[in-house]
Amino acid sequence: MIFLKVVLQWSRYYKQEYLEHYRINTIQEAKVALQNAVRLYNSQRPHMSIGNLTPNQIHYSLSPTKPQKLWQNYYAKPTTFVTSVQD
Repeated sequence: MIFLKVVLQWSRYYKQEYLEHYRINTIQEAKVALQNAVRLYNSQRPHMSIGNLTPNQIHYSLSPTKPQKLWQNYYAKPTTFVTSVQD
């Protein structure tokens, strides 16, 4: 499930940042654009979910880091997995 969320988030980013602004005519151009997008996403673009660091900064950090999440979920999380029907 987490993998699907990451893939969907990445595809939204890629469409918004690249496909809407660049005209891609060949497979080779698409490959180059995708490589550039991945490089930018991992090394230059800070992410709020990992404390405004880049994924490369987290991945290649010499000390284990637990980044501070800078966004909140605005829905109530269930406090229990058991429902009244299961009791």
